[in-house]
Amino acid sequence: MKCLIRFILVLGLLISSAMVYINPAAYAEQDQKWEKIKERGELRVGLSADYAPMEFEHTVNGKTEYAGVDIDLAKKIAKDNNLKLKIVNMSFDSLLGALKTGKIDIIISGMTSTPERKKQVDFSDSYMMTKNIMLVKKDKVNDYKDIKDFNNKKVGAQKGTEQEKIAQTEIENASITSLSRLPDVILALKSGKVEGVVVEKPVAEAYLKQNPKLGISNVKFNEEEKDTVIAVPKDSPKIIVTN
Repeated sequence: MKCLIRFILVLGLLISSAMVYINPAAYAEQDQKWEKIKERGELRVGLSADYAPMEFEHTVNGKTEYAGVDIDLAKKIAKDNNLKLKIVNMSFDSLLGALKTGKIDIIISGMTSTPERKKQVDFSDSYMMTKNIMLVKKDKVNDYKDIKDFNNKKVGAQKGTEQEKIAQTEIENASITSLSRLPDVILALKSGKVEGVVVEKPVAEAYLKQNPKLGISNVKFNEEEKDTVIAVPKDSPKIIVTN
């Protein structure tokens, strides 16, 4: 856990120069959604707290708390706007639906902007760029040198993510195991139920610190690099980046 916390601190420093926040002064008059948030005095942030180092649960003095880069970002947004922060933890594939139906105000959960998602919600500028990699068992790292080596193999990914889409579209005839929780996908890899897991590199590196028998293969994806953004409802307060 200490290694993971240090990793988070370093990652946090990398994005500290591009902190994201809601700018109420510029957009409050034209956005009733923002007025309702202010009246409530609480910002409801949706996320999937199974995605270290971005967001995860840990125990402090016998109490379960949320931690991670996205948690720090959520705290920053709430503080800058004099709002209380309410973390709404749910499965990743439920987040967009919750945002569209008003159960949460924004999503901060390592999300990527895609054309399909842009039809449903609006996005901030990117606050971090990451790469997608294939996580495998360490003793099989050298067995996979090209994405074609995973053709006709069993591959895992978290349900509803861009990584699931990559596994479905870039690996020929692969049998995709999609699970709601990433820890369950990692467990499937460790138990041999899948040959590899498509995941973001920072997340993979966090798991490697806790699982020395896993490794990162050298395969490359067509959609290797991805942005990380905040999602908000359509036509709601604009989220901007300050340098």
